[in-house]
Amino acid sequence: MNILFRYIFKKLFNVTLGLSFILIGIVWLTQSLRFIEIIVNHNISLKTYLSLIVCLIPDLLSTILPICLLISGLYTYHKLKSDHELHILYSIGLSPSQVARPLLLLGLLLMSSVFLINIYVAPLSFQHFRKQEYQIRNQFSLSWIREGTFNLVKGVTTYVREHTRQGELKGVFIYNPQNQNTTLQSNKGVPYTIIAESGAIEKNQGGLFFVLKKGIRQELNPVTQKISLFSFDVLKYHLPTDQDNADVRLTKPYEKPLGELFNPPADTDPRLVAKMRVEGHQRLLLPWIAIINALLAAAFTLRGNLNRRQSRYKIFLAATVSILIHTTVVTLLNLSVQNFYTINVAYSGVAAFIVLLIIILKANFSWSMKRYRR
Repeated sequence: MNILFRYIFKKLFNVTLGLSFILIGIVWLTQSLRFIEIIVNHNISLKTYLSLIVCLIPDLLSTILPICLLISGLYTYHKLKSDHELHILYSIGLSPSQVARPLLLLGLLLMSSVFLINIYVAPLSFQHFRKQEYQIRNQFSLSWIREGTFNLVKGVTTYVREHTRQGELKGVFIYNPQNQNTTLQSNKGVPYTIIAESGAIEKNQGGLFFVLKKGIRQELNPVTQKISLFSFDVLKYHLPTDQDNADVRLTKPYEKPLGELFNPPADTDPRLVAKMRVEGHQRLLLPWIAIINALLAAAFTLRGNLNRRQSRYKIFLAATVSILIHTTVVTLLNLSVQNFYTINVAYSGVAAFIVLLIIILKANFSWSMKRYRR
């Protein structure tokens, strides 16, 4: 029995592992393409980019593992049936429930793994992901100022004719539609233009600055309607960016630990409280989909007679039922934002599905063994 158990479990585990790598690779690749813009516009290293998208893997695992388990169970037992291995297992005295034990054990292990990911790993990975993404998007890079094009940064139009490899800017043009920093009330909001032969970007505690060399600054006086200008050898111009704002990054519900989701601060917006509640229950409820998928795969592949034609129909039916269950649970959780009682319906529905599948398994396993012995 132990040898046969390990034989079936190994088949299930290998298929689940292989499918997980394939599906995670495909989904991870499609998701990571969304962040190519960060590499292009923010000039970050490949190492930073990889550390950013690696944080997406835990959430992908929690979604993909139950699906891989269902496919693995359906494929493995269908293969055993097609190769007449199930006939041999039944003929030596194994019952369908004994044949299904490796799949149910794997389902329990994956369910525990998804619980661990949802409660501990995924929130931490999302925190790291959004923190790093926020820093990258709000840091100023020289690549933001593209040569040969007009660039708009916080309302200020800039133009650079050329970037040198040493980081020097050639042919700099700056247009500010409103001079908010002037101390003269008569010139408050007066647009001005700066033209310089060369320059560079300097960053310090005061912010980001253009250090411009050999240029002129001109503006139109609204009172006299005359253009005033002056030339300079060196001018340090403050470039406004998002870093100048003292805004605090707001954490999303999927970043918060489970305790905070169910016990938010008293001053939290009621709408956010509802979303946090949904996120918390989703972390606790969706892992049970793994054991449901294991029961579905066993119920639809091991019940009834060993007919190959019916097996294809049963596989399709099992996949359809799994999709309907998953969709129903997620829909009920989302509806709980307006109607709290749908959470209880979701928990009751999952428990009812599990109990129903166990009853079906026991009844059909008993019927199958009696029919096979006859």
